[in-house]
Amino acid sequence: MPISAMSKAIRVLLVEDNRGDARLIQEYLSEAGVAAFSLQTVDRLSAALTYLAENAIDAILLDLGLPDSHGIETLKRVRAQAPTVPVIVVTGFDDREMGVEALGNGAQDYLVKSRVDSYLLGRAIVRQLERARAASSQSPAEGQGKPEADAG
Repeated sequence: MPISAMSKAIRVLLVEDNRGDARLIQEYLSEAGVAAFSLQTVDRLSAALTYLAENAIDAILLDLGLPDSHGIETLKRVRAQAPTVPVIVVTGFDDREMGVEALGNGAQDYLVKSRVDSYLLGRAIVRQLERARAASSQSPAEGQGKPEADAG
């Protein structure tokens, strides 16, 4: 069954310190039409790391410019805390090199805030969850390495 057809809401952690951007992303997800989303927002990396340690989450939307962390180091710390959770960088930096670096450091996608709309954002989350599910269902013999443990 495709993720977009599931009745359970997709749990998304938004790590964003700009309240206006956070409200806009919340609005986009409510209008996306590709799936139901349950959004939790935090405004600091430290709060995100705590939340991830205590809660199950399906996807992370991550701004790279936070009050307590900047740049690729933010992504690296999130990936270390939640290595199996898809991370989509959503940032104001329209920087191709930064996008390539983010993808090279474990981000599944790099979206520029000024170019995002409700459908694009919702579809990006669903697409990355479908990819993660497909990768985890492949056997080690198919080249994916050790299967992920159930965080359940």
